[in-house]
Amino acid sequence: MKTIALTNEDIAQAAGYLHAHSIWKAIPADELEQLLRQARVSLYEKGELIWGGGAEYRRAIGLVLAGEAQVKKEHLLLSVHRRGDYFGLVTLFNPCEYYTADIAALQPCRIVFIEKSAIEGLLDAHPAAAKEYIAYLSQRVYFLNGRLDAVTAGSAAGRLESHLRSIAEPEGESLVCEISNFSALAKTLSMGRASLYRALEALAAQGVIAREGGKIFVRK
Repeated sequence: MKTIALTNEDIAQAAGYLHAHSIWKAIPADELEQLLRQARVSLYEKGELIWGGGAEYRRAIGLVLAGEAQVKKEHLLLSVHRRGDYFGLVTLFNPCEYYTADIAALQPCRIVFIEKSAIEGLLDAHPAAAKEYIAYLSQRVYFLNGRLDAVTAGSAAGRLESHLRSIAEPEGESLVCEISNFSALAKTLSMGRASLYRALEALAAQGVIAREGGKIFVRK
């Protein structure tokens, strides 16, 4: 891992990603840019550990400027972070100094780390941002409960249905989710692709879901 200062291009890119997130919309752009001028960019090679056991513990938010990083807990793939994605928001104010998952670079990554002290200053100065932060944490609790239901559900079809409901968005009379990579979905649910397709067929036969390519409609 190598750490360098942000370029003006990095600052503009990171500020855009921050402003796109509901938490930071209440904060003036010049304050976000000033915050970023005090931050650093960490460069990681493919396969290098970014966050997790064996890495130095830090209270910070990580923002991906370039590359992809996978989030795993033991052998379970939880998600993949891409450009504009964050990590560390949930654990920033947790008093326990241990990582709940490992994050490693799938390809060379550029990560901006914003330290806890800087975030606290922004939240103190902007109560609206603090409220949005609380709202985000509440949403994550519901999301993680859905993921837990997906993992612990008895059958493959049950696990798949629970997972789809946890990530789907309302659209008319249905819940809808876009699945761009079914192999990644199978890994997320700790099942083989064949098992995943059988589960999809079973749910479709029961009328629980309907598929249009990568778009899946889930009955409410």
